[in-house]
Amino acid sequence: MKIYLSSDTRSGKPIKEFMTPDPFTVKLSDSVRKVIDTMGFNKIGSAIVVNEEDYPVNILTKSDILKLMISNYTDVNVGNALRILKIETRELITAKDETPILDCMKLFFSKKIKHIPVINKNNKLVGIISVSDIIQKASILFFTDNLTELGNRHYLDSIRHKIVRYKEKAPIGILMIDVDNFKKLNDTYGHFFGDIVLKRIASVLVKNTRVVDEVIRYGGEEFLVILFKASEKVINRVAERIRKNVESLKFKDYPELKVTVSIGTTLCTSSVQFEKCIEIADKALYEAKSAGKNRTIFLPSLCFKSSLTSVLSLVERE
Repeated sequence: MKIYLSSDTRSGKPIKEFMTPDPFTVKLSDSVRKVIDTMGFNKIGSAIVVNEEDYPVNILTKSDILKLMISNYTDVNVGNALRILKIETRELITAKDETPILDCMKLFFSKKIKHIPVINKNNKLVGIISVSDIIQKASILFFTDNLTELGNRHYLDSIRHKIVRYKEKAPIGILMIDVDNFKKLNDTYGHFFGDIVLKRIASVLVKNTRVVDEVIRYGGEEFLVILFKASEKVINRVAERIRKNVESLKFKDYPELKVTVSIGTTLCTSSVQFEKCIEIADKALYEAKSAGKNRTIFLPSLCFKSSLTSVLSLVERE
């Protein structure tokens, strides 16, 4: 058994969230006829061969079964079948259940295989993952940010019609949020801790918005929040609540650390294109950074001016 993948990297959700648990297993002494009947009745694509200790040692695929049926070797046991097929020494590729799904996808492609048995840290079989499993849940991979589990830019593109539809009925709030001094934080505390900070901030954003609202990792240390059926008052309140909650975050390993965010906001109405509203909120964010960081600045979308005198700073607001 060759373990190609483990949990050493952080490139996506673990495969245990995609695998089929409790896969169909057969022992070397089981008959091929039993395997055929079980796979056919339950519409199973493969059978994992295990030894007496229930460790995976090989795999029988539909293609292998078809070859046995054509050659009329259905009355032999699995051990003999592996020898007949000349695959008794075939290298079995397995993956740990914490392996990132993106690494698993690369292995499917490079090894030209369709099924991978999944084992736990004790090398015990816990599931099987197939190309079909990944395809069925592809939207989770494509539309979700691996680190924060928020929607990503692809997700934002997918909901633009929803945004336009809502905007025609009622104004929406746009919040562009950027972590202050994040490069310095990464350089000082390391990228792994930087990831922890981003996940904690993502949690703050989700907790301080409604289910109907959208929270998106826009890129790097920048986040986008979309508030539906909003008003300037609602935007101000939500933005300041987010800012203060981030500022109050505590980190056990670094109790002295204070993380802050700057927020640029606008109210997007039916007369202004969504992309223009993003641009205005981003401009407000820039001015929040220029004005000293750790603050919220609102720019009205209908009378947008590119000067600091046209902004509404909310640092003093409750």
